[in-house]
Amino acid sequence: MKKLKNIALLFGPICFGVFYLFQPLDASPSINRMTGILLWMAIWWFSECVHLAVTALLPLVLLPLTQIANVKEVSKEYSDSIIFLFLGGFLLSIAIEKWDVHKRIARNILKITGNSTQGILLGVMLSCFLISNWISNTATALMLFGAVLALIKELDSSFTDKDKNLLAQALLLGMAYASSIGGIATPVGTPPNMYFFKMYPKLMDNNIQITFLQWIIMFFPLSFLILIGCFFILKILFLNKMQRKNISSKNFEWNKKTKMSYEEKVILIVFLITIGLWLTRENLNFGSITIYGWKNLFSHSEYIDDAVVAMSSAISLFVIPSKKNKNEALLVWEDIKQLKYEILLLFGGGFALAYGFEKSGLIEYLIQSMRFIQGISPLILIFLMGTVIALISEFASNIATIQLALPLIIAMTSHLPAMYTSKLIFSSVLFASVGFMLPVATAPNMIAFGSGYIPMHSMLKAGFWLDVFCIFTITIYSYFFI
Repeated sequence: MKKLKNIALLFGPICFGVFYLFQPLDASPSINRMTGILLWMAIWWFSECVHLAVTALLPLVLLPLTQIANVKEVSKEYSDSIIFLFLGGFLLSIAIEKWDVHKRIARNILKITGNSTQGILLGVMLSCFLISNWISNTATALMLFGAVLALIKELDSSFTDKDKNLLAQALLLGMAYASSIGGIATPVGTPPNMYFFKMYPKLMDNNIQITFLQWIIMFFPLSFLILIGCFFILKILFLNKMQRKNISSKNFEWNKKTKMSYEEKVILIVFLITIGLWLTRENLNFGSITIYGWKNLFSHSEYIDDAVVAMSSAISLFVIPSKKNKNEALLVWEDIKQLKYEILLLFGGGFALAYGFEKSGLIEYLIQSMRFIQGISPLILIFLMGTVIALISEFASNIATIQLALPLIIAMTSHLPAMYTSKLIFSSVLFASVGFMLPVATAPNMIAFGSGYIPMHSMLKAGFWLDVFCIFTITIYSYFFI
């Protein structure tokens, strides 16, 4: 294993050097250089020959040196608002754990789902799926993150270490994947859906409007089918390998009924207010009916996103006094030592890599390279285009990918009936939400990976099979049912 890591350590820079010096792709120098950077980072991430956070710092050095972007532009990606959304949510999770609120949450989850590992996994995934129909997948994952950690940390002592790790991986990956899958079901679930929902008449050059209800009728069954497929993939890869299938919660100390402390009540209130603000920030459009979000109370509503809510809640925890610890707030600066700073760098590295994709023109080049399939049957066309878009979304921004892909798809399918063009456009939007193999693919993946319970090879394996399942499922569904 050490020998393979040493090989990967050298092979990454060598690949970059080949693309930098010899430019093997029939494309611009910036595209060749960006491809070299991508290969270097992918090799180091897959092999873990250095810490993942170290690999995440490479764009900060390589993008300026290859003249793709200047260092000021790249460094901004390491302070994206999603990073502060994660920071605020993680601080809230620290407070929940510090004052044992997580034990109560865990107990109540077990009351609903039962004590079977399958029931708990399905309960977590369904919760994330339904919430992420309406708000961002990042906020959804952060909501359930504390509860899932509570279950993991309070596992019955009769579980072996191997069983604990398997269940932890299943629950955290289930949380992350379901948060992304749920976004497919509604027009407001994920940015590519919102972009497409508004742009469809212009893209197709007609006056046909897709209503909110039509979208749900078309895609809620598909997203639910993918959720069930994801559940069985995680069950086969993790739960079926466990020796024990149930949690004996009756022996847990936290199973005894105790009165809630002042600190527990306050943190629970802050937590619920945070969820409420996340759920009601954006407008919800139900065809002719619009429910306006609270952000409209401000003249510059575009300045506000979920990170503002998360950081407001986190800051309040450093202000609200504790009764148990005199002269201290609910959170003190010492508590921040638990924060996983390397995850902030991973977020930044992922965003910087995606920025490099856009800036260099690599996304457009990859999509343009699909022109050779113009004469292929629509079913194969959907499959091939979907595979390319799904692979790009593992590294690049899903909204940037779809913005570049859709005009090209329309040009490529000009010889086909409008029905097939429409099928291909719809499916491409759905494929942009497929990205489950890498921590940098989506923010929920990063949040789950940041827990420290998931080895890279586990995420790669589970994500690969889920990607394959999604590609085939979306292809068949799009061709026969849309």
